Amino acid sequence: MHSLDKVMKLFKHLEKKESNSLAKSYFGWIVKGLLIENEYKEECEKCGKVLYHHFKYWLPVSFDSSQSTIDEFFLYIYNVYSPIRNTIETLDSVESIRLSGKW
Repeated sequence: MHSLDKVMKLFKHLEKKESNSLAKSYFGWIVKGLLIENEYKEECEKCGKVLYHHFKYWLPVSFDSSQSTIDEFFLYIYNVYSPIRNTIETLDSVESIRLSGKW
């Protein structure tokens, strides 16, 4: 399974749950970031703020929708040294995205 597919399945799985967890919010931000990156593709690539690139490859986590797998995958992509987290936290540094007010 492709890494982006994992994110989408985990996000859908977490959406069905009643809880308001950090993982659920973070996966939501990733989905929103991917949509914005798709809309502002040239600007994101020029500034080096690309999310999709990180999900084109396999991330070293399996998927079976168990809570331990969700936690493991979340901790891997939420790590402070993760380029995914860096992009999520700094996506508003792309001027056209910041001015659009979508982020």
